[in-house]
Amino acid sequence: MPADPTPLVVNVKEAGRLLGIRLTKVYDLMRTRELSFVKIGRSTKIELAAIQDYINRQRVGNMPRVVR
Repeated sequence: MPADPTPLVVNVKEAGRLLGIRLTKVYDLMRTRELSFVKIGRSTKIELAAIQDYINRQRVGNMPRVVR
């Protein structure tokens, strides 16, 4: 039997653990639409791709430096 594939989505608690932030901060990010999420029935899920996108947007070193 093949191994379980990597999940495409995680719950809010797991998203917080992956990001290293508190659950309330995850909900704040979702409320302000900085972190996208999906509703599947009554469950709120966050795509792993959305977590990676959020991380990429927060990255400081990838912005061009402005020289004055």
